[in-house]
Amino acid sequence: MTEVPERPRDRIYSYAIDRMSSLAVHASLACREPTCGARDEEGDLISCQSVHCGEKLMLSGYRRELTVMRDIRALIEALERAELERLAAGDKRGKR
Repeated sequence: MTEVPERPRDRIYSYAIDRMSSLAVHASLACREPTCGARDEEGDLISCQSVHCGEKLMLSGYRRELTVMRDIRALIEALERAELERLAAGDKRGKR
């Protein structure tokens, strides 16, 4: 059976999600705030905003990496949305 090769965009997105998860665990272990790790209605982590937050206590390199991984995730999601919108616009033109 032939495997479909994974697109580079998908590999990068998967890696960013994995690193964000690892860094979030690292931050939660470092956090001294009991309410840290709460999630909103969409399931996203809510930053505890405390001076004792694990993200604020992490080494600057880890904080920077976490920020970059979040930026990569947002960028790839925006690219996916733009691609879907282009396809939808093409379908609308083709049906006329």
